[in-house]
Order: sequence, then structure tokens, then C-alpha cells
Amino acid sequence: MIAHHLPLDMLVDYAAGSLKEGPALMVASHVALCAQCRTQVAAFEAVGGALLEEVRPAPLSEGAFERALAGIDSRPPAMPAPASQHDLAAILPLPLRRYVPAKARWKHAGGGVREIGLKLGEGPHLAVLLRIPGGGVMAKHRHTGLEFSLVLQGAFTDRGARYAPGDVCLAAEPEHEPLADAGVDCICLAVIDGPIVLTGRIGRLLNPWLRLKAKRAAARR
Repeated sequence: MIAHHLPLDMLVDYAAGSLKEGPALMVASHVALCAQCRTQVAAFEAVGGALLEEVRPAPLSEGAFERALAGIDSRPPAMPAPASQHDLAAILPLPLRRYVPAKARWKHAGGGVREIGLKLGEGPHLAVLLRIPGGGVMAKHRHTGLEFSLVLQGAFTDRGARYAPGDVCLAAEPEHEPLADAGVDCICLAVIDGPIVLTGRIGRLLNPWLRLKAKRAAARR
């Protein structure tokens, strides 16, 4: 069962079409896996559409929101089987598939972690698929902005909470060091709006390389 969801105001902004591409991709991918948030987004869209149809918006009738919820399919989606090295598409939610090239290759990101960069349009966000080996840990780091991570396969523990498929982890200023569960590799979609700063002793030596990498990624967009 999905235990960690996106903030409600983010779902409202998504339903209103006011999110930038990176956060919108995160919401669409999570909603494809989460019946609860999918229901909420559909209800917001239904209510918003009804208001737009009125030249002079009137108060909603009693129970309108509840009726909208009742009319939406809230059955949980089936979680896909673990992906092999060459079968990544099997675990990707439909909104995410068009962002991942058919012949995408995992590239080394340090410490056993691999990544696939995703191409977004204009905006401050970066999106990437991360693959942490089972039992592996990401280098300790902090964020200069926000990071949303959606688990697609496996699971990881971060600051005392466990995140499994469909869960979203929000990381901000405090440094953290996500640890993947033993067994199957943990694959996540990460969307960030600011550079990552490594805080470990070796990590600090790699920060200039990370800044150069982020600069090159921004130039390609």
C-alpha cells in the first residue's frame, strides 16, 4: 500500500495545469500508480471544469465533491514485476515512458549508483532515473532546492521512513543518505529544482564535477 503521497497543493496545481514540466511529470507518474491521488486529481479537475462552464460561478451544491469522488475508479493499479537490466519499460508508468529513450543506457553516477538523464523543456528542473543497487546507499548529500523521488521498483529508507513502489519522498535542506533495501535494485524517478551538494569527505571533492555536470545538462536543454 502506498503510504507517502504528494502534497495536496501540488495535486491542485497539476489539475489546474499550472505546474512546470518537471513537477508535472512527477505528479503524472505518481498518479498513474496511486489510486488515492488519482481520485483527488480527477475530483479537482471535475470541480474546476464545472466552475469554468458557469459564466457566473455559483456555490457548489451540497455533496458535489463527494459525488465526484464516487464516480471515479479508485481501484489500485497492479504493481509491475521487477525490471531486468534490459527491460526498464516494464516498470515505467505510462506518462514517464515517452521521456525515456527506447535504448537508454544506465550511466555511472558514483558509489555504484547509476542514472539515466531525462530531457525536459525549459524550466529550472532536472529529472533523472536513479538505480541504487540492492543494499546500496547513496552518497550523503543535501539539496539547495527541493527533490521529489518516486519509487518505481524496490525500496529505500531515508531518515527513519521507508519508501516502496508508488511512494514519494520529499527532500529539502537537511542532508540525507538513502539506503536501498537488500535484494532487488531500487529504481526511482527524481525531480529536483536546485543543485545537489555532496557532504561527505570524498563527496566534497566531487562537488566541482557535479556543478559542471549540471551546467552541461542545462546547456543541452
